[in-house]
Amino acid sequence: MAAIKDLKTKLVQSNIVKNVGWLVFDKILRLSLSLVVVIWLARYLGPEQFGTLNYALALVSIVGTVAALGLNGLVVRDLVRQPEQAPLILGSAFALKVIAAVTGYLLVVAIVYLLDIDEMAAQLCLVLGFIFIFKSTDVFKYWFESQVRAKYVVIVENGVFLVIALSKLLLIHLEAPLIAFAWAYIGEVAGVALWLTIVYRRQHPQVKWAFNPEKASALLKECWPLIISVAAWILYTRVDQLMIGQLIDKEAVGYFSAAVRISEVSNMLPAILVMSLMPGIIRLQNLQPERYKQRMQFTYDVCVWLMLVVAIVVQFFADFAVSFLFTPSFAPAANVLRLQIWCGIFLALALVSSRYLINEGKQSMLMRRNLLGLALNVPLNFLLIPKMGIEGAALASLISVFCVSYLFDLASSFLRPVFWQKTRALLLISSWQGIGLFFTRKARQKNE
Repeated sequence: MAAIKDLKTKLVQSNIVKNVGWLVFDKILRLSLSLVVVIWLARYLGPEQFGTLNYALALVSIVGTVAALGLNGLVVRDLVRQPEQAPLILGSAFALKVIAAVTGYLLVVAIVYLLDIDEMAAQLCLVLGFIFIFKSTDVFKYWFESQVRAKYVVIVENGVFLVIALSKLLLIHLEAPLIAFAWAYIGEVAGVALWLTIVYRRQHPQVKWAFNPEKASALLKECWPLIISVAAWILYTRVDQLMIGQLIDKEAVGYFSAAVRISEVSNMLPAILVMSLMPGIIRLQNLQPERYKQRMQFTYDVCVWLMLVVAIVVQFFADFAVSFLFTPSFAPAANVLRLQIWCGIFLALALVSSRYLINEGKQSMLMRRNLLGLALNVPLNFLLIPKMGIEGAALASLISVFCVSYLFDLASSFLRPVFWQKTRALLLISSWQGIGLFFTRKARQKNE
């Protein structure tokens, strides 16, 4: 029996490792290809049209939190705990997402007319709003995730992504109008939705979903803190682009978006690192608590070092990077990038501590943290954008992310140990200790 149990454990761990491998591959491939496509798109559209597109994407992504409902983790959890209830769980979740998608689209329509935005931005928003409808099929992704079979989702999403990426490059070659690129975004989510549906149905041809009011009600009761948390985070990270569009113009949004795109690439580095390290760290949580804390500290240290090196390099090469990647017409983005890149250090700390809070079952703290970020970022943008322009928006982001991702922990007795872990990482204490230990050993060897 012990041998069989050990074999099962090894198989599960092997699946987890393979699953993480597929997810890391997905991040790296999307990161590199999306950057290439965005650069070509920005070069073709120019600052003003590129800014208009990103303004519309920001608005739609904010409303998209309603359509998402924060169901991912809850549905995956229930599928793992109650696999026999899968048809009811998936059917109820799908029905909720369809209702939320329709509500989200109507909300986009209302916002477009209430904000009285220009005609092109309004058209883009109305087209991009259809993303919500197709994203209802994310329930298939939840199923594959619960089965630790990420490769199916990665293959589907990256296959469609490659086709759409080539389509966007073709549209650029054909000198297509701006609205065509909005339809390309719709084509990507529609393609993923259709392909995932086919893959799931081929594997489960006899399974019929059913809507269960009690299950749907239970999911809604649990997901509302996650909806608020995700909505606050999306608003927190996207509201600056909307406010620049309203307080300055769409061209300024284009400059700001170019800087954000470059900084987002660097922010994916700690995300990939955390995704690779966390499965092993989580397994130590109950088995070896002291080692668990050490591994968490190590993760904070590595993330800070990684993002610190990136931030220092960017200070010297920001002008070159912006001009080389996006053409000299995007030159105002360089100063934004110099400020924005420092946010990456604190975002990396927030990413690691978020996983820690989820491991400890403290999701409500994530909600409060994201709400605080939103409460700080909006007034800071109102204050700094009129005085400093797009650099003011970058400074507002840096101040708010510093307060939320670092100082926030000091106010909570539960998070105070995390605050000191982050402090050690920011002051590079482990590194200085390592250097001191190295020279001490050298001195001892010399004396001997």
